[in-house]
Amino acid sequence: MPFLDAYIAHWADLVDRSSPVDVLAPCKIGPRYFLGRPGLLELDDAVRARFRQETLEAVLRAQERERRDEAQLARQCLFCRHVLSNRADLFQHMFEEHSFSIGLPDNLVHVGDFLDTLQRHLTAMECLYCERTFKSNIVLRKHMRKKKHFKINPRNQYYDRYYIINYAEPDATALRDEEEPQEHDDWEDWNDTDAEEPTMCLFDETVHPSPEDAHEHMKQTHSFDLRSIARDHRLRFHDVIRLINYIRSRTCQTTCFSCAAVFDTMDDLGRHVTDRDCGLGIPPKSDALWTDPQLLVPLYENDPLLTLDVLDDGGDGDGNDESGAGSEAGEMDHVHSESGPQFGGIVAQMLNDLDLN
Repeated sequence: MPFLDAYIAHWADLVDRSSPVDVLAPCKIGPRYFLGRPGLLELDDAVRARFRQETLEAVLRAQERERRDEAQLARQCLFCRHVLSNRADLFQHMFEEHSFSIGLPDNLVHVGDFLDTLQRHLTAMECLYCERTFKSNIVLRKHMRKKKHFKINPRNQYYDRYYIINYAEPDATALRDEEEPQEHDDWEDWNDTDAEEPTMCLFDETVHPSPEDAHEHMKQTHSFDLRSIARDHRLRFHDVIRLINYIRSRTCQTTCFSCAAVFDTMDDLGRHVTDRDCGLGIPPKSDALWTDPQLLVPLYENDPLLTLDVLDDGGDGDGNDESGAGSEAGEMDHVHSESGPQFGGIVAQMLNDLDLN
């Protein structure tokens, strides 16, 4: 009940101004007795309806004010270093790049506080969905990617205050996401900074205990530093996924991903990548691989290398793992910005029914 304090104050004031016996006199309805004079329930319903309407009108005015004064403010993504110029771009970026959805943005209110709340959870290394706390940001981000926990907990009623529907209808609960069974069998996520997941090198047939070990091997043996490449070329999360899958597909054909030289064996390919320094560069941005949707599908099922924190570069603790420091010019051209207060869905209908002037 978002108006609970005012509701309690109303009845406390009524009791103070009247005789408690008059207000709370017992009455008999059928064979049962109830505390409260006849008609008290109808009066209570009317009081609740009035407070609900007043609260809804206040919340809609607050939403309109936010759209006018705050919607165009720049803000950094919750999950990466990318700074978006307005909230429309921010929500679309988080949905497209990180698969993070909070429902229809038109139905949100107190959005700044909402984003601050989510940021505090992430800063405290807490998963937004299952609300477990992890001992490092690397483990947290790996857990959220692996379990697809880039969403808020639908059972946490604290978030109800940020959804208009909860002010519009009595006892309503916003449908933020389809509820899923809570998971209790993955306690290793809490303790292992890099779980033992055997990972094959991109350029030879050696298998290493973990993605981090495979990455270190590629750096030392083949001069292929995926983190440096991602940083230097400003790769986004999906770019890194495409690059890994592309290299794997070329290696399966014993073909160098960089110069297209073909070899008879994997050993020959691995030596070539090392001797010719082919691991130091990547295909140009004009190459078709950067837009090929097929390369978003892992060549190997559950390829552990795809879970490597490539874009974090040292675990700086700020939750930046799935996008580079920026994007190439024009990469966000498809994102539409807000052009003043615009309302849709249930909000539009409620605004038509209310006089907010």
